[in-house]
Amino acid sequence: MKRDPNFEASADMRLVELSRTASGKAIPVKSRWQSRGNAEAGSPVIDEELAPLDGSLVVATLHSTPSADVIPGAVLTVTLALNNEGGEDARDILIGSPLPGATRVRPGSLVMDGRPAAGDVAEAFFGAGYALRTLAGGSRTTFYWQLEVLAGTDPVIISGNVRATGSAVIVPTSLRISRRVGATGAFTASVATAIVPPAIEELPIYELDEEEILVHEAVSGPYDATPEPRRATKLEPEPEPKPEPEPEPEPEPVQIAAQVMTRATILLTTTIDRASLAFFERVFNGSSAPSLLDHLTFASQLACVTQQPVAAGDDVEIRKHQEAQAQLLARIALHERLKKRDALTAYAGTRLCTFETLRERPLPSDFRLAAPTSTCILALEPSNVGLATLVRLGQQNSPWDFLRARQLTHALGAATVLNEGIPPTQRSLAEQAFRGYSQASANALQRLFVRQRIERSTAVLLTNDPSLDAAARQIIAVLTEIAR
Repeated sequence: MKRDPNFEASADMRLVELSRTASGKAIPVKSRWQSRGNAEAGSPVIDEELAPLDGSLVVATLHSTPSADVIPGAVLTVTLALNNEGGEDARDILIGSPLPGATRVRPGSLVMDGRPAAGDVAEAFFGAGYALRTLAGGSRTTFYWQLEVLAGTDPVIISGNVRATGSAVIVPTSLRISRRVGATGAFTASVATAIVPPAIEELPIYELDEEEILVHEAVSGPYDATPEPRRATKLEPEPEPKPEPEPEPEPEPVQIAAQVMTRATILLTTTIDRASLAFFERVFNGSSAPSLLDHLTFASQLACVTQQPVAAGDDVEIRKHQEAQAQLLARIALHERLKKRDALTAYAGTRLCTFETLRERPLPSDFRLAAPTSTCILALEPSNVGLATLVRLGQQNSPWDFLRARQLTHALGAATVLNEGIPPTQRSLAEQAFRGYSQASANALQRLFVRQRIERSTAVLLTNDPSLDAAARQIIAVLTEIAR
């Protein structure tokens, strides 16, 4: 039995259609979303050709690799894509992604549609948002960047903010990237497994220098093998005294070279890779003169915050404190781009660490640090005066302000390079460059102390210092040569 296609239609609708036919009116054409039943199989048949949507519809997608179980030192590759699925252009789009906590964006890693983004685009994208004027219908734009995971226990939350005027927007769901439980970081793990020092015997309290020599002299013990002479008695005559034997020649002194297996010291380290050096090279060799704010950011990169040998959960407070101070400097730079100048007191932050727990640790003579060839290992062994300065600046009862935070970073500045295989000449040049930059930075902080009494806003950080620029360029040139 053949089934009527309009059998499932209601009686009222059939009466309406009959009335339209009788009056000579045309039956309306079904829209593209309606379907009709198939008499044979009963499955719906959808129109093949779909007209484009009216207006504009912006759909945003957010993706990260890896997406879970990250450790400190891991690099996240994040992609934020926009698709206009409508038939009209989407206008006045504001797109951005605020930096998550305990992360740091890799300098120069932001790429827009396959091309590196300019510095002002990156600051706007990670700040208030980058203004994208037009996105044509059916087109797509993609933002790509890399984040370095810093120390911490909280998960990394990445979100994408998209707004548009006169267009429908589907925003992406924020990504929650978990951390691996018990992870101590990629660099820490490589250092811990780099060398297993051989078992050594317990050393005496006094340790000899390499130049000292022990002279061993043979001495007679408390018990001598020569028998005592017998006493004379009445029954037998007193024996004649025997001639004393000739003394044996003294043995030649035995020279034993002392070997220092360990030494106790406070060794703080940090690393800087070739990409970071290239970024600062562009800053200090660019067409525009660098400001004091650029030097404060560079000093944060040179600050040594990890004590060697590394232990699990060691020096977490120092690293967190330095990372928080670096984020404050990044916020000052962003506000300067936005023409927003606040008082310096708003960027002092909170002191998160003390240095009273720093103690000398035994350092084996064969201790080595493992790092890629394109990375420089910077180190600092604070003297008694330097350690006293760190303790004083880190005390909770001492006054704390923006300048005190910068002094603390200056006291943690690197003094040498620990890379293996570099010539002594390069190491000496690096140490000279560090000393020159440290002295120039100290003078700059003294001038900042005077200027901030007159101008208390962030405008004092936008001044130029040619001598400080030359010292920074010398450090970058030496470290770039080592990292090749």
